[in-house]
Amino acid sequence: MREHHDVLLVDSGNTLFGIQFASDTDGKALLEAMNDMHYDAMAIGALELSEGLEAFKGLQEAAEFPLLSANLVDAKGELLTEPYTIVTKNGLRVAVIGVSEPSAVLKIHAPMIADQADTRDAAEAVRSVINTIGPQADLFVVLSRQGLRADRDLAAAVPTIDVIIGGSDRTLMSEPETVGSTVIVQQGYQGEWVGHTCLEIDRQHIVVKATTEAVALTSDYADDPAMLELIKRWNAFQPPQ
Repeated sequence: MREHHDVLLVDSGNTLFGIQFASDTDGKALLEAMNDMHYDAMAIGALELSEGLEAFKGLQEAAEFPLLSANLVDAKGELLTEPYTIVTKNGLRVAVIGVSEPSAVLKIHAPMIADQADTRDAAEAVRSVINTIGPQADLFVVLSRQGLRADRDLAAAVPTIDVIIGGSDRTLMSEPETVGSTVIVQQGYQGEWVGHTCLEIDRQHIVVKATTEAVALTSDYADDPAMLELIKRWNAFQPPQ
C-alpha cells in the first residue's frame, strides 16, 4: 500500500465481530483500525448486524469508508444501505458492489434483526446495480458473503461482473478461478492472511490476466507502531457490565 497508489483495499465482511477482541470493543476497535488503513469499501456480513440495527447504524456512521450491500433490505423491502461505491484508482473507475449472506444464514447469525431485515436474490440485486451504473464504471467488483459455490453461480448469472472477492468458506486460493470472464478469489479468514490479487487490464477495460496469493501475517512482518498503540488502548477498554 505504501509503495503502490493503485491498490484497492476492500473486505468481504463478517469482520467487525466474530472474535472476542472485536466483541469486547463493540466492533469499534477493528473499525478504527480499518479507518486508519484507509479501506475503500467493505461488504456487510451477518456478524456486522448481530448486535442489532441500531448498533450497526452506529458503526456505519463511524466508518470512513462505505459498508455495502446490494441485497440487504428492511422489512418494507427497501435497501438498508448503499449497494455500491465507485472508486477511481490510477484513472480506472472501479464499481465495488456488496452482497450479504443468503436469508437463512442471516437469520442464524443475526437473529436480533430477523423481523427487521432480510436479503434478496444476489444475482438479481447485482444485475440491477450494474445496469444502474452502466458506463459510469470501467470495472465491476463484487464483495460477496455468499460462499464459493454461490459465487460461481453469481458469475454465471451475471457475466458482466469482472471480479468477485468472496468470503464465508475460509478458503485459501493459490490461483483465481474463472467462470466465463469473471475472476473469483477468496483468501482466508480472521485476519490471518491478506489476499493480494493483481489484475492486468487492457485498453478496453477487460481483465486479461489475474494472479492471487494469500499472504500470511506472520512474525516475519514488523508490527506497525500505530496499530500496536491502537490494540493496547482498546485492550484496556472494559465493556459495560
